[in-house]
Amino acid sequence: MCIRDRDKVNHEMFQGRKAELLYGRKNVHNFMASYHLNMFYLMLWGCLDNLAWAFNYYHQLGFDDHNEESRKRCSFGSKEYRKKLRVLDPALFKLIAEGEHAKWIVDLKIKRHPAAHREPIFLSTVVDPTDTRPIGDTFVVTDKDSKVLIYDALNHLKFDLERFHKLMGLSLIHI
Repeated sequence: MCIRDRDKVNHEMFQGRKAELLYGRKNVHNFMASYHLNMFYLMLWGCLDNLAWAFNYYHQLGFDDHNEESRKRCSFGSKEYRKKLRVLDPALFKLIAEGEHAKWIVDLKIKRHPAAHREPIFLSTVVDPTDTRPIGDTFVVTDKDSKVLIYDALNHLKFDLERFHKLMGLSLIHI
């Protein structure tokens, strides 16, 4: 599903460029591209959560899928999850809580948050404040807990999917 949504974002952006060239209409496909962008981040975070549940069962971390509060804490983004993982699998803990993957997980959580909480992210045009010239029209601005993240959506789709595949490959070594 993540790859499908990535491809749909790229397709909608291509259609938008075509509409701009042929008919002079700008940003006509941004809504659908934004829709698929939101779906991409929901699905990608869901994949990470499923991986967290797999490690929960493998290492018997004690999170219960029948308990709502426990279900919320079974995630790579949860301090309690990482604390338990640190004791039972220090190498996996280091992989998800330190270094390049740790920052990526925090950034991914910020990207996913609006889509999951009825504040969908939309592609926006960013302009140069000195001369109001457009810098680009595929930017997204998100914020969560006073952490603001501005990113080029098309470049980040590719980066986030590659980072996820890398994390999957490295984490499966621990099973």
